[in-house]
Amino acid sequence: MRLTFAAVTVTAALAILAAQQHVRPKDVREIGKGGSSAIPRLQELLKYPATDVRVEAVKQITEIGPPRSLDPLILATQDHEIEVQILATDGLVNFYLPGYVKSGFGSSLVAISALTLVLAPARVVPPMFALDPSVATGGSISTSIA
Repeated sequence: MRLTFAAVTVTAALAILAAQQHVRPKDVREIGKGGSSAIPRLQELLKYPATDVRVEAVKQITEIGPPRSLDPLILATQDHEIEVQILATDGLVNFYLPGYVKSGFGSSLVAISALTLVLAPARVVPPMFALDPSVATGGSISTSIA
């Protein structure tokens, strides 16, 4: 009797795993179209093994916004992938400062692969003293660099 119950339990677990392995970022975007009612399902996807699915879940939760997005975003900050953590942190800032996601730190990240993140090229503005050495004189330390 126990062997049969164990076999049924293992079969059910394998069926659940097989169903979960078919989730793609595109599917997560479709779920996100459900608005705030989709937050519980998106929160479940934060535990999904594939990083790209978790990344898309955080993006969708952030896009849906307040008031129900706070708890899932806090949960996502504890993810083991830095990309998910950064997007979740941006989502938290966006929770309090709407519009931040479009210009925040995460907006400058470009995923090269699942293991590598790089900052997108940014315009470098030289410090003012590099243009005018007289700005660096008269400091409180006698060894000011000019």
